[in-house]
Amino acid sequence: MTLRFWGHFAADRIPKLISAGQAAAAKSEALPLHVDSLGAFPSQARARVHWAGIGEPGRSVLCRLATRLDDELAHRGIARESRPFRPHLTVARVRTRMKSEPPGRSPGPGINPDRVELQGLRWTAQGLLLVESRLTPHPTYEILDCADFAAHGSRGEAP
Repeated sequence: MTLRFWGHFAADRIPKLISAGQAAAAKSEALPLHVDSLGAFPSQARARVHWAGIGEPGRSVLCRLATRLDDELAHRGIARESRPFRPHLTVARVRTRMKSEPPGRSPGPGINPDRVELQGLRWTAQGLLLVESRLTPHPTYEILDCADFAAHGSRGEAP
């Protein structure tokens, strides 16, 4: 899950990202999360991203964590995110529509094509990772830093 995306970032500013992540994590606790829905951006008919939505109470706690991270970054001179944070897991990205796929195809009878409710996938987030992604024909991801939350195994409430 991405709390904040930067795109290209100068290497000499990475220590500020690490410091902000460490500070935000130190003020947070282990966070029980679960997936409660599936959907697509901008819509199922024109999907560019398929996502899994995070359910409450984790969704609200993640929003507070994203705000805390943004505050820590701003304190270090890094501009705040202008878009609202929407807690989700990116499941897949669609580059081009298959020619054989009809636009607007419904996923099945009785299913809202823009949001499917579900239950099941649960886990506990125990920290923040700073990850560099290299989007080449075969994308690679490198963990630059890992910041553990202050209290593993707690109720998941952010102070």
